[in-house]
Amino acid sequence: MGDDINVEVESDFVNVDSADAGAGSSEADLWARNSPIAADHAAAGSFETAMQLLNRQVGAVNLAPLKPRFLEIYQASKTYLPATPGLPPLVNYVRRNVEETDPRKLLPIIPRDLESIATTDLQEGYSAMRSNKLDDGLKTFKRILHSLLVNAVSSQQDVAEAKKIITTAAEYATAMALELERRALPSEGEDNIKRSLELSAYFTIPKLEVAHRQLALMAAMKLAFTNKNYSSALSFANRMLANGGSAKLLDQAKKIKSQCERSPQDKIDIEFDQFAEFDVCASSHTPIYGGSPSVACPFDGAKYHSEFKGQVCRICEVCEIGAPASGIRLFAA
Repeated sequence: MGDDINVEVESDFVNVDSADAGAGSSEADLWARNSPIAADHAAAGSFETAMQLLNRQVGAVNLAPLKPRFLEIYQASKTYLPATPGLPPLVNYVRRNVEETDPRKLLPIIPRDLESIATTDLQEGYSAMRSNKLDDGLKTFKRILHSLLVNAVSSQQDVAEAKKIITTAAEYATAMALELERRALPSEGEDNIKRSLELSAYFTIPKLEVAHRQLALMAAMKLAFTNKNYSSALSFANRMLANGGSAKLLDQAKKIKSQCERSPQDKIDIEFDQFAEFDVCASSHTPIYGGSPSVACPFDGAKYHSEFKGQVCRICEVCEIGAPASGIRLFAA
């Protein structure tokens, strides 16, 4: 299938050379003709046109991470019945709109649908965050992104829900990548301690569920306090108290707050403005403050310093950072 592509198409529908709407067309041919959705083309076995659609819609250039998803969809869209000995099996095409009879509207079933992702995969990612299994969590959230990138939903309401989950998965993947980099740092050396404090602070920036953000704030608060960065520790404690939550966590925050208020100074100067709102670059893991030039992944929205434009997104690992894109299509109206 190839790792990289550089193709463009002029509309959300692409030509499928092997398919004509007349006699001799298989149902799989019709799926590809009927839909501007990449998942439907993958189900039909038309991987090239699926890649073309993704390139136009979200700037997809590295398709290697999507190969398992393409094959999962392709294999789920048909069943085989044994035929007479010596003859090939009979193919049964599995539709998602089983009551439809108009050939122009026939579409394939797509496995791992939105409901499954929301109720199973997303909860698995949350569980990894709670249990501190960040390596597993990062893999789970990237799998969620790949599953939704090649998917189909049944309404515009579902499109909105899918986009919400895409944003959530990107935020969690960014947060987990930050903390995993911090944990990989050597524990000795001034530069490493400084970088560890910075990454711990940045870990509190992605938009996580409140309970999970509290875990990030607690870790950052304790690390800052241990290294006598009392001003930073105080800011994390105040954020924890503003969020609310379990009495145990809040009691710890109150104790740290009380001690830091006696001398609210940082011993180690770090690149972290506790009073400013900013995004974290998903590549360099440094702040992107308001007014600074930046670019984003056209699929998952991960933010980057402008110098990373044209590279492959570190979060989804599929799309070109800053590429022009028409937007993901998940619903064929």
